[in-house]
Amino acid sequence: MSPTGDSALEIRLLEPEQRDVALALRLHPHQLDWVPDVADSLALVDRHDNADPWLFWVGDVAVGFCAVTHGGATSSIGGFLVDRDHQGKGYGKAALALVVADTFRSQAKCDSILLTVREGNDPARQLYEGFGFVATERWHRGERIFSLTRAQARKALDRLQAKRKDATP
Repeated sequence: MSPTGDSALEIRLLEPEQRDVALALRLHPHQLDWVPDVADSLALVDRHDNADPWLFWVGDVAVGFCAVTHGGATSSIGGFLVDRDHQGKGYGKAALALVVADTFRSQAKCDSILLTVREGNDPARQLYEGFGFVATERWHRGERIFSLTRAQARKALDRLQAKRKDATP
């Protein structure tokens, strides 16, 4: 079960034979300038020595994707997306919680996770800030960098776990 209590969503590392599944994920036209193309994210993974490409699954349906690169004390989430046909169902929040939890669990030296958000991408900014990411004063290629420390992640995951317990009859 995910930290958000959504037992339907899980994340799985992308297998080589699933590349076409990832490439078939689509955004709404107005979102195309906000999120890198999956092909670009996969090319980054292919070039990086320590990267994890994730697919988000509900049953046997892929509903999203992201790539996480690792570099010692810092990991970075990139290309985070939920397919346009599956947005608004809480999958982004559930997947983010799982990716964050897995990253800190598997990367003992990681102290923080970074990601970037393009100006105007308010839904993504709200998702990340709602989880606990904090906007920094730094920018990368015109995108604001957001940061989440291990301690902030622990608080966010504990908060989600508590909400799940409160919702259980």
